[in-house]
Amino acid sequence: MARSLTGSLYVLTKREKLLGQLKPSQLWQDWIAILRIGMPSGLSTAMSPISGAILMKMLSVHGTAAVAAYGAAQRVESILILVLISLSSALTPFMSQNFGAKQADRSFAGLFLSMRFSLLFQFLVFVMMVPLSIPISALFSQEQAVRDILWHYLLVVPFSYGFQGIIMMLGSGMNALHEPTKRLCGAP
Repeated sequence: MARSLTGSLYVLTKREKLLGQLKPSQLWQDWIAILRIGMPSGLSTAMSPISGAILMKMLSVHGTAAVAAYGAAQRVESILILVLISLSSALTPFMSQNFGAKQADRSFAGLFLSMRFSLLFQFLVFVMMVPLSIPISALFSQEQAVRDILWHYLLVVPFSYGFQGIIMMLGSGMNALHEPTKRLCGAP
């Protein structure tokens, strides 16, 4: 493996001349530019698991049934919003490429289309979850208390997924505009 890496680096630098010489001053500037976008973006991405842990701690005072139901709901929720996560991931390069090509109108049209899709698709998910919430909750637990809490969660919370999708799309748009700090702070 080390030989492959060394050979690849040799081909890239000497034969193909695809990698330039590293200058410490330029390297430092590149790192700063990457961290300017990467740090706020990474922090905003980390907010979801942090808030999930805080919510789990808050639920623990309501008993093991609430914690178990929330854990099961998180597994179901990750499947229900998978399309939005994928769309939001694809939106950043789409918008960045269009901004780079001086086609901001196309970039924003894609953003607004994805936001409308988010609302429509997640409304369909909500409608689908109304009859499926009871059977899905029965799959995750034999205890009636857990099933009841999970059923209520799966009945009510999917209504908000479309709005969560809009927030995800706007965050991707902020990253595409190289303004991840505004995404992190929630600034307009």
